[in-house]
Amino acid sequence: MTKPEIGVTEWIHEMKRIPYYAILSGFEPGNIPGVGTFYDFFKRLWAKVDS
Repeated sequence: MTKPEIGVTEWIHEMKRIPYYAILSGFEPGNIPGVGTFYDFFKRLWAKVDS
């Protein structure tokens, strides 16, 4: 939320560099999921609905 223009990869780097961001995001510092995990989550969250 502090930098909405950055992508997922850069956000993960920010959480690793600044542990406070990891905590605010619901992760323990040092135990942050990888990039692929976030993209898999987004894919499931915004799954296409066929009607």
